[in-house]
Amino acid sequence: MDDAERARKKAEAQQERERKKAERQVKADQRRANAEAERAKRDQEQRELDDKNLHDYGNLIEKISFQGKELHFFSKGYVKVVTWSTSVPFEKILHVSVGHTVIKKSPGARRATSVGLMMMGLPPVNKLASDERMDWTVTLQTSAKTHQFSGSGRSTGDTALKIEALASSLIATAALAAPTPPSSEAGCSGSQVLDQVAKLKELFDAGVLTDEEFSSKKAQLLERL
Repeated sequence: MDDAERARKKAEAQQERERKKAERQVKADQRRANAEAERAKRDQEQRELDDKNLHDYGNLIEKISFQGKELHFFSKGYVKVVTWSTSVPFEKILHVSVGHTVIKKSPGARRATSVGLMMMGLPPVNKLASDERMDWTVTLQTSAKTHQFSGSGRSTGDTALKIEALASSLIATAALAAPTPPSSEAGCSGSQVLDQVAKLKELFDAGVLTDEEFSSKKAQLLERL
């Protein structure tokens, strides 16, 4: 094979390599474009879902961790009880209650607590070493089911009361935000309207409603007099 033939074959081989490289690049660019289009589609669907959720359920106002679960509260009176599941429904809050029971500790349990306190360098007799234990139960009734959470201790009690206060305020706010029926169907006396205005003022004083929300809802109620 002379030099010219070798040069020709070398040039052909180089052209083939460049052609395959170009094909690979085209395919890579196509895969990248497809992935970007798919990502843009998912982002758009997520934005639409977020907008719908915001319209239907309101803003996420607080997350509270309690007894292995995380409660997400939304401004229009909804909650999501988050566990390990990735798909958690919105549930409308219907009722909440908190109960507590004082349990007497056995002498052995009290001694064990006292020993533990002394090992930590703390006095053996204090609140932690008392002969009583406070058990707490939170019952949260929603449109989907009734959730019940139980636990013991002061911090559990503080969280339980916080959940009760927040859920109660959301129930009241959602009730006030409900569409007002025509006056011919409302059937509300003047005293009933004034009672609702008083409840509205309590929510405003508690910081649940803003000035604008309070004024708007108050005006709607007074129109029914």
